[in-house]
Amino acid sequence: MSKQKNDRALRFYNEVLGLDRLHYGMWESGDELTFAKLREAQIRYEEFLVNHIPHGVKRVLDVGCGTGMLVKKLLDNGYNVEGLSPDINQKRNFAENINAPFHHLGFEEFTASERYDCLIMSESAQYINMEKLFQNARQALKQDGYLMICDYFVFKNATGEKSAKAAMCSKLFTACLRSITSA
Repeated sequence: MSKQKNDRALRFYNEVLGLDRLHYGMWESGDELTFAKLREAQIRYEEFLVNHIPHGVKRVLDVGCGTGMLVKKLLDNGYNVEGLSPDINQKRNFAENINAPFHHLGFEEFTASERYDCLIMSESAQYINMEKLFQNARQALKQDGYLMICDYFVFKNATGEKSAKAAMCSKLFTACLRSITSA
């Protein structure tokens, strides 16, 4: 196993600020920058993810699952779901609050014992070596499985809201790659 990670910033968000979710959320134009609106944006983002899981998916791996709130939402919606994170604090939090399997390691070191219908990488793909990401996704997904990479992307040579200096992009770009295992 790789060295255990201890992301103090994520721990601060969770334990000091009291945020159940660690992602940025999906903000709407005109939303005030408040903790209440952040929480609404985070729930909106999770609902967006769940609503965009392709039909027929049953078995899901949440890569970089954080506190496990998306895993919990997926469980509540009838999915067979597991979480994965290299962070020791997320492991503890997951064990205390979520009744689902948890893999305590980075995705680069992960080997699936059974294949998944869908991998969700919600604001986590940027922490994974791209070559290993696609190699491991291919190994972990069933034939015709789905890889959902959901994140904020910066457009080359963009200015304004889509620039590298922007705190958040105005739109969420979602990439669903169908049939990664058949390539």
